[in-house]
Amino acid sequence: MLIRPARIAKRINQKVKARRNLSEMKLVESVGFEKQQLENDLRNLRRELRIENKHIAFGDDLIQLCTNLNIGFRIGSINTSIVGYCDDIVVLS
Repeated sequence: MLIRPARIAKRINQKVKARRNLSEMKLVESVGFEKQQLENDLRNLRRELRIENKHIAFGDDLIQLCTNLNIGFRIGSINTSIVGYCDDIVVLS
């Protein structure tokens, strides 16, 4: 049987361990939540970049096709030609 100060010290030690374990669990949950948020943001960014890259590739292909064939296309009732220069696209009507 433990003497009184030893029992008190043991109870205090158990409470400290319980609080530390609880704090560690909350920290792990918080880090897990932040990690999940970052993964979701990264996944959304990758999806947006894939979509934008497809549009860019389509635009580049269309410019190259029109430039090579030296033809234009029709937007509504307007005949247009596309000229690609560096990073700019010029639509002439």
